[in-house]
Amino acid sequence: MAVEKDTEIYGNDFIYALNPVTFDQVIKDNVFLSKKAKFGRYTFYKGWFIRKKFLGRYDAIKATDICWIHTIKTAHSVDFIPTGSSWNIILKTRKNSITLNDEERAYDRKSPLAPPTTDYIIRSLKTIVPWAFFGYSEYLKECWNLHKEVFLNAVDMRIKTIKKAVDNKKILYNLDGSIQIKESITLPTISVKFITDTKGKAERVYEVKD
Repeated sequence: MAVEKDTEIYGNDFIYALNPVTFDQVIKDNVFLSKKAKFGRYTFYKGWFIRKKFLGRYDAIKATDICWIHTIKTAHSVDFIPTGSSWNIILKTRKNSITLNDEERAYDRKSPLAPPTTDYIIRSLKTIVPWAFFGYSEYLKECWNLHKEVFLNAVDMRIKTIKKAVDNKKILYNLDGSIQIKESITLPTISVKFITDTKGKAERVYEVKD
């Protein structure tokens, strides 16, 4: 994956995503009064995706814990007649799996996002957590389920690469809150190769590729 030169994104969220504040500071700022930076039922603020629950409790995800983001398509029908499709966005974190649902129908835990909303959220997430893997494949699924340490190592290396680019001013943080990519950056990825054991059986091996 390459982060292309001369791409400009608005970077306050990106910088905080790389360097989250403490969660106590997030709660102190009472971010939930704001309707900005909404992702389904979650609010993004200073490096955290947060959802307020009952009795003063919270669901909170640190941005640097997000590893893999993909969509799931659900087909709908009435009396076997197709009526359309809807989508959910799945966020795989280091420890959990989160489904982003529609804020307007938050009472329904399975309420899907409309396709335009899904597209907007995916585009926004790519600018905030560019180290995450985006999109679904059976190879990514197998690596996540069976070789998770490889997946997490790849994410850590991608975060390290982006932080180094910021330190070396390949990524510039401007006074107006925007970010400008001055030099293209290639992020580490996960490669798969097939090897044959002594019994002639082929198996897939996953590794991080710079």
